[in-house]
Amino acid sequence: MDLGEYGYSQRIEELYKRTKGAEGTIRARVLADHGLGFVIAAEAGELEAVMSGGMLAEGGPRPVAGDWVTARLAPEGGHAQITSVLPRFSCLERADTMVGWKKTVVAANFDYLIIMVSMNANYGLNRIERMVLAAKASGGRPVLALSKADLCPDAQGLAERARAVAADTDVIAFSSISGEGTSRIMSYFKRGITCAVVGSSGVGKSTLLNRLMGYEAAKTAAIREEDSKGRHTTTYRALHLLPKGGLFLDTPGIRAFGLTAGEDELDSTFTDIKEIAANCRFSDCSHKKEPGCAVLKAVEEGDLDERRYMSYMKMAKELDYVRASYDRAVWQERKKRGKAIAMFSRKLKKQ
Repeated sequence: MDLGEYGYSQRIEELYKRTKGAEGTIRARVLADHGLGFVIAAEAGELEAVMSGGMLAEGGPRPVAGDWVTARLAPEGGHAQITSVLPRFSCLERADTMVGWKKTVVAANFDYLIIMVSMNANYGLNRIERMVLAAKASGGRPVLALSKADLCPDAQGLAERARAVAADTDVIAFSSISGEGTSRIMSYFKRGITCAVVGSSGVGKSTLLNRLMGYEAAKTAAIREEDSKGRHTTTYRALHLLPKGGLFLDTPGIRAFGLTAGEDELDSTFTDIKEIAANCRFSDCSHKKEPGCAVLKAVEEGDLDERRYMSYMKMAKELDYVRASYDRAVWQERKKRGKAIAMFSRKLKKQ
């Protein structure tokens, strides 16, 4: 198997050489993540794999679809063992709003992050700003794909409004059914290039994948007429090699997307607010009630849309909360490990 088709490059080779893997380990890429088991691509072909006992005990990063890993081949009929995960050059994380804002890796090692938003149902400027912010923090290049243009009477108008709030992001309006705009989407998929595709359920990720593959590689579900919403059809993360080259990293539909970005990504997403804020009286202005706040003045005078200001303030508050929660969680985990090590040390001394 030619790993170059799966994105292997000199960059990955250097990461592999710097990783001190056990003797006899091989290079591989995770194609599918089924929770307890994985499918990996190696020079020997596609193999079923599990995490090694040592990896489970050490508690390092868990492999996800798209990861480059070291693995150990198993005897005939057995499962290969993943022994380590190579450092990721891009990674999309979300703070799980249902589990104490714990960070979860959605996709790894992609060149482009294609954000899909349906133009007939879940289109919203707040949603677009949130997803673009997450994409910029991931390390991949964001692309905003507005799907189902055939069902929208003002597709061009919605695309223009999206471009106005998605700074430095390619915006494409397309339809997998009519074919409109799909050639632009397909231009991102080239040999060795990985495109991660994210979005809510029902936006058309599976339909796009089927069109690119040339057959029904993923199930599609009907959309409910009463609210234009769909069901989850992708239930696990998978990396698909396209017939004409390129890799499609499919992800399950995401209903809630807690942010994990930093201040730089927030500023690069809201460049207009950053420019206005440079004229605030105080350098640490929170843009809430301070005298001489240029941002509040711009809102009052109509130079800054109030919706965009509220979206910015909401995300800034959320990011502060997530960072504080994450720091607390890290401290608690370190404290827990410290106690376990101390207890183990005392047992050794007694023995």
